[in-house]
Amino acid sequence: MVVQIAKRVIHNISLIKEILRQAGISSEEWVRLKNKIVPFLPYVRLAFALNPEEFNTFQIC
Repeated sequence: MVVQIAKRVIHNISLIKEILRQAGISSEEWVRLKNKIVPFLPYVRLAFALNPEEFNTFQIC
């Protein structure tokens, strides 16, 4: 369960970054958005620590 949530968060961050890049969002605006995402990163790290082999199939950005 935690691993699936973490994978989804990472996937969504990648999608957000790509959408913002295509929309021409500046680096400063991305930093502000990223600061809203950072609180979720401990959950991603926890999921990786609990089950790292499930993370071998995709890249962490």
